[in-house]
Amino acid sequence: MKHLKKILLLLAVATVGVIVFIFDNLTTIQEHVAFSAHKPVKHRIASERIKQDAIIPGELKITADIYGIATPNDPEQVLRPLLVVLHGGYWQGGNKKHYAHLAGLANKAGFITVIPDLPTAPGSIGRLLFSPDENILLKQARAIRQISQWLHNDAAALGGDSRKVHILATGTGATAGAQLVLELNDSARTLAVFNPILPVMTGKEKFDRNFIAPALQGLNDNQKTEILGIWQSNILKKVKIAVLYDEQEAASTAIIATGFAQSGTRVDVWHDGRPSPMTGLFRLGRKEEPLTDMLLAFWLDNN
Repeated sequence: MKHLKKILLLLAVATVGVIVFIFDNLTTIQEHVAFSAHKPVKHRIASERIKQDAIIPGELKITADIYGIATPNDPEQVLRPLLVVLHGGYWQGGNKKHYAHLAGLANKAGFITVIPDLPTAPGSIGRLLFSPDENILLKQARAIRQISQWLHNDAAALGGDSRKVHILATGTGATAGAQLVLELNDSARTLAVFNPILPVMTGKEKFDRNFIAPALQGLNDNQKTEILGIWQSNILKKVKIAVLYDEQEAASTAIIATGFAQSGTRVDVWHDGRPSPMTGLFRLGRKEEPLTDMLLAFWLDNN
């Protein structure tokens, strides 16, 4: 009987653990479901040109997967432009492995691709157990500064040209993408944002409660204004910008467009009418996907 009680107790603890894990990783799980459903194309980059879980040195623990790096056998050591992919995940999830297919597309343009894992905040259950040590928007901003410094210092050793950096950001990674443009300044060439989600209340009670409010928690009014003010920065005038959105992200796209208009920044807006906001993103690289040629042309025309 004692053994049975121990087994039941262990099962109960394990069940609670699984429930907590699922709720705290719900955004990553949803992303994985979309990834599996759309079956992105293989990147087809040789293993010797891939460096996975590379450490980005600095205060924060950040790793990145890097695709298309130079090898000693390369006949020419010409530095190649860089593509930095910044995942979304509502500031609570996201997995860099889900975006490896973009490296294959970037490789066709002659780019090296860097896909870092951005810091994330605890999910709904995790927030009940402990408080984050730092606001997630401020923490991601620190991460972006760290990534920018690493690109400046170490990209050349991998065969990358830190003076030619293209950025692709998805969902809530949009703000991090704009911050990276500001950090890189003249080295940033393009910023492509897929389905932007900004840290502003949407009026959707459940969504705001679960994602927007936690992201803003701990920020004062000046900090909130500064974060949104990124989209009005004069530095953004120096890069070519494209925003692809569907109806779910129309509100955030409008905020970005207003900021661009106020700063005089030119932007291409691509509307995707498909029901799933992840469809175009995970189909990139397919020959029959219209966005494939659009994005390749966008990069090459502004390199």
